[in-house]
Amino acid sequence: MILNDAVRIVNRAQEAGITVRLLGATAVRLQAAAHADLFYRLNRLGAREKTFTDIDLAAYSKQRANLRKLLEKELGYKVDQYSILMHGNDRMILHHPEGKYSIDVFYDKLQYSHEVHFGSSPKDGRLSYDPVTISPTDLFLEKAQIHEISEKDIKDLVTLLAACQLSHEEGRGHINRTHIGNVLAKDWGFWYDACSNLDKVVHFAQRYRDEGKLDAELLQTILARISDLRRTIDETPRSKNWEKRSKDGTSKKWWNDVEERHR
Repeated sequence: MILNDAVRIVNRAQEAGITVRLLGATAVRLQAAAHADLFYRLNRLGAREKTFTDIDLAAYSKQRANLRKLLEKELGYKVDQYSILMHGNDRMILHHPEGKYSIDVFYDKLQYSHEVHFGSSPKDGRLSYDPVTISPTDLFLEKAQIHEISEKDIKDLVTLLAACQLSHEEGRGHINRTHIGNVLAKDWGFWYDACSNLDKVVHFAQRYRDEGKLDAELLQTILARISDLRRTIDETPRSKNWEKRSKDGTSKKWWNDVEERHR
């Protein structure tokens, strides 16, 4: 039900001229539709849940008022006033009319351990690359930015890398290696956590193969894509800020503390 509601919200917003895209687990599930069996073989939703627990959305701040009106007045979701006080204009949380789940809206960027930017306007933002979700590129960055990554997020990266080819383009089925390289070349902390998480993906993917949850051919595809992506990351020229920050390494905190609600 939640997945259907999530797509319905995106489509209804589009009809109203509002750009909204899914992120998080629902977006991974939709981007990896051809590998839905893997999503469930990896037990991504847990033995008890069997379904998604909430909806995460990315939107543009310039359309904030119209989106709130649509969600609150037309669709009946209830705005969490505490979230407005805590996050101001960056984020808004709403609850299902019957309390079945919550909606988390991120405006212009995702802010957790590191920042993933979408832009602030439909004219030049990144939310146009797919009609329903944020781009696979930004989905990768969303998961790779997590400092203390959980196994569920590693499963999302495994599934995403199984479903999407590396490319220099944006769009469904494409992870833009060039954009990722450029983002990480500007931020040493983001680079460090992303590369560490890729190492963890390799470890867990091999374990899933040993457990019979991932076939050998698909494992090789995932490992090849990680190797290709790492090559691009390594070859992308680093910014002066990256070079300066790299001198301190892990002796200095390199991530942002986040409110642990859900990822």
